[in-house]
Amino acid sequence: TLLLEEGVRQSFLTDLLERRANTTVDEDEAQQDDHARRSENAQGTSLTLVPGTQNEVQASNKAFLASPLTFEKDERGQWRCLDQDKNMVMAEWENEIMHASAHALCEGQEPGFSVLNVGFGLGIVDEAIQTYRPGRHVIIEPHPDALAFLRQLGWDKREGVEIFEGTWEEFLTPENDPEGEIAMKLGTFDAIYFDTYSQDYQDLRAFFECLPNVLSGPESRFSFFHGLAATNRFLYEVYTRVSELDLREIGLVTKWKMLFPDVTEETWNGVKRKYWSLDRYYLPIAHLQLW
Repeated sequence: TLLLEEGVRQSFLTDLLERRANTTVDEDEAQQDDHARRSENAQGTSLTLVPGTQNEVQASNKAFLASPLTFEKDERGQWRCLDQDKNMVMAEWENEIMHASAHALCEGQEPGFSVLNVGFGLGIVDEAIQTYRPGRHVIIEPHPDALAFLRQLGWDKREGVEIFEGTWEEFLTPENDPEGEIAMKLGTFDAIYFDTYSQDYQDLRAFFECLPNVLSGPESRFSFFHGLAATNRFLYEVYTRVSELDLREIGLVTKWKMLFPDVTEETWNGVKRKYWSLDRYYLPIAHLQLW
């Protein structure tokens, strides 16, 4: 418990140092420095705030969106999506997680409810959401190849489905919408799911801050794919606690459901690096807090 609380404290401290330093690194410079962002504290000690990832596109959202994706079936006939470095963007091993997330978000909603999904991937969570018959189903997706795959599957022709082509920052951050026109078009939602690629916890936290403006009321629900540090049990616990505290800071209370995904070694055949190696998954479900 002491180690966990210290990990949480250090995570908040690192975030505070980064925000106070207002660290802004050009992405081309970041690639030259192996995508490592650095900031100095009062004693001049250099802290690495974002670890390097060998110049892979997953470390740069700009590079990722400009690079190709591959949609293919593995030797077991299951769909998966790989980036240009052969890192897995999404695969069908996540089916249980996505269906459980859709259930947590959609079960018991009023007829005609509205839902927003940020990040299409393979469309697994969207397919699960559709079984609950939402009245309005909005998908935000920026990658050209993912959008092409989405159209190949016919999502752009489904009744009640709206596709917003671009990054979530383009549609949800005030600096990109000073007149509020995009926000009015996007609207508010009874359920929101967030699952992007090539973005870190700072990006997820920035999305948290948008939630009060796009959740339709205190009964609205929010969830995200919790793959934060999902190859290290201790750090996974730390990020679980950190994300819960950050959501509480903006007025959301979070509950967690534990799942036990079955991920075999064959899942990673032909993949450069695993992004999951834990025996349990914490599924978050958050509501606006009633004071």
